[in-house]
Amino acid sequence: MNMKSGIVGLALWGAVGSASAFTSSYSGLAMPSSENGWNTAPDFTLVADYTWQTQVAFSTNPVQFKFTANNSWDINWGGGFTLLRAPAKDVGPLVRSGDNLVLGGLSAGIYRVTFRENPASFDLTPLSFTPPAPSAVQVVGAFNNEGRTPAGEMTNTSTHVWKTTVELPGNADMAFLITQAGNSERWGAPLPASITALPFTGSPSGANNYIFQGIYGGTFE
Repeated sequence: MNMKSGIVGLALWGAVGSASAFTSSYSGLAMPSSENGWNTAPDFTLVADYTWQTQVAFSTNPVQFKFTANNSWDINWGGGFTLLRAPAKDVGPLVRSGDNLVLGGLSAGIYRVTFRENPASFDLTPLSFTPPAPSAVQVVGAFNNEGRTPAGEMTNTSTHVWKTTVELPGNADMAFLITQAGNSERWGAPLPASITALPFTGSPSGANNYIFQGIYGGTFE
């Protein structure tokens, strides 16, 4: 049985708005890291209900970090996964008292960090540089022998958006092969991630597969 459904393109960059005087479960939020001496002093601004934002300068690589509330380690979030690139959007769900998060392979510079309380997740957006635009993008997995056939090749339909129509089997695994400046790199989830419902949106900020669970094979966009 064939079904059309929504892995609708690949949005590579994101944007976040700002505001003030909103509601939160906490009095303050911080991003202690190996670069700031694991400082829990709140430095985020509440920009929407249950949504915090700050700017952070990273100069070392890799960087370990967590999120903390109320200037204390009593309430903290981690997850034990590594982000390999930015921008990264809707990264999570984060785990209360989870292992350190890691930024690896990112360019030094200034980043905007947006943290959402419910569920705990975050965005990471570079502000001081623009990542190079891909010259080619392909959906890859066991279905096309990890990109060794043309199946899954995507078309650039608008700024930072690529689309394709591809036949995938049930319980398929997939990631994205991104070519930038002549180099190809596998983009996927920060941790192995299950896709259990469609349409699906995710942040390909790691290198692990997205795995279909309980979804029939068919034609997908």
